[in-house]
Amino acid sequence: MKRVVAAALALGLLAALGFSMIGDRQTDEEQVRELIRQVADGADTADLSMTMEPLSKAFYGEGMSYEDLWGFLFRQYAARGPITTVLGPIAVDLDGDAGTAELDVTMMAGLDPGSLKLLPDDADYVHFQLGVSKEDGDWRIVSAERW
Repeated sequence: MKRVVAAALALGLLAALGFSMIGDRQTDEEQVRELIRQVADGADTADLSMTMEPLSKAFYGEGMSYEDLWGFLFRQYAARGPITTVLGPIAVDLDGDAGTAELDVTMMAGLDPGSLKLLPDDADYVHFQLGVSKEDGDWRIVSAERW
């Protein structure tokens, strides 16, 4: 009898754990937003691997391939350090395994946004439209245009 009760209790715990894990699953839109936040976090810390990981190897944007962007950011991080980013709301529009994400970004070289009351003159305020696509089940950024 004790074994039956223990087995039922174990099954109940496993079922509850399974349901809680299912409830924590991110939607596709949330996954895309998280990719964009990862790029920003990488820029904030001058972590090239973190910045580039969400991008597709087939990425092309603003006249740069994946390799071109990698080289540009490598030089940027080495010469000037982190790029502080402040992200606006991220609008995601998906259709199956592809879509777009649009957002406004304020970028500043090497500044802590928490210490700012006014944006410095050399801050860049850019509107981005990103192309996203699923590759092997994972969302990746495949293109970028800025306005």
